Amino acid sequence: NGCFLSSIVMCRRAYEGALISKYKQVENKDPLKNIICKSCKNILKSNAFFGIIELHNWAIEKKVIPDKFKNIGFLIPNLGAGGAHPTESFPRDSEVTNIVITTTLALVKRVYSN
Repeated sequence: NGCFLSSIVMCRRAYEGALISKYKQVENKDPLKNIICKSCKNILKSNAFFGIIELHNWAIEKKVIPDKFKNIGFLIPNLGAGGAHPTESFPRDSEVTNIVITTTLALVKRVYSN
C-alpha cells in the first residue's frame, strides 16, 4: 500500500519489543540502567530503558542472536530511525522496506527460537 516509512518504523519497534521480552525472560528483570554523568559521576536519569542497540548487543553477548547476525542487527535500528526521522535522502521505496521486513523476521525468529 506504499506505507514504506511506517513499515520500517514498526519493524524497528517489533525487534526492540522482542529483545525486551527476551531480556526479561533471561535476566528476570527489566532492561534498565542508570545514566551517569561522565564528568561528575552523578546519576542523570535512573531506571532508563536500554536502547535497541544495547539490547541487540546484549542478545549477541548472550547468544540469543548468533554472531553472524551481529552486523545485520544494526540495520533495523539505523533504518528504523531513518524512517521515524527521515531526511531528504532517506529511501522511501519498496526495496528498502522489503530488506527491513525480511531482516526483522530473521532476527525475531532467532530471538524466539532460543
